[in-house]
Amino acid sequence: MMRKILSLCALLICASCSQTVSNDRSFVDPAFRDVRFSSFVVVGQSTNLAEQEAVEYSFVKELRENGIEAYAASSIVPPTRIGRDIQADRRDYMNTGADAVIEITPSVRDLTNTRRNGNFNIGVGVGSRIDNTIFGGGYYPGGYDYEQTRADYAIEIYSLPKYNPAWRASFEINAGYSMRDDALARRMAEKCVVRLTNDGMI
Repeated sequence: MMRKILSLCALLICASCSQTVSNDRSFVDPAFRDVRFSSFVVVGQSTNLAEQEAVEYSFVKELRENGIEAYAASSIVPPTRIGRDIQADRRDYMNTGADAVIEITPSVRDLTNTRRNGNFNIGVGVGSRIDNTIFGGGYYPGGYDYEQTRADYAIEIYSLPKYNPAWRASFEINAGYSMRDDALARRMAEKCVVRLTNDGMI
């Protein structure tokens, strides 16, 4: 029974450490304060194909789950061609009937280290690293070093057809050290859609 309690405590502690989003900012262009968008083309601005797909499809899924139509740019223009002819890309985006394009640019991906002081007793751990070892069961007198993945994203919305800038934002995601591109993008997409809703953009 005690082992189960300790395991549950570990999961709760790790969840609180790995789901923190901080330093998020957004700005609505004054010309778009009374405009709501109902459909988007989502463009992942990354040279890493896996990251691009993770960003696009995570956002598309999150938007659709919130009643907003969305299309991944890589499903409209082949990834090998996106950006080679910007005007042609924009025409293809407009042909979907979307109101706007949302561009997401991952800007930072690194590990941060946080020292947690005090004695720590735990039965099991997930997605953390203590003093360069996988976070496992045991007793850690005097505290431990907790490593997290940090990912920063810059986001901009452009209205169609004129491609006028309507909204911009930045988000910092802190997650478990082994968090993959798709999990990071999904977490950030969830937060971004909340911010878009609060800002009256959707």
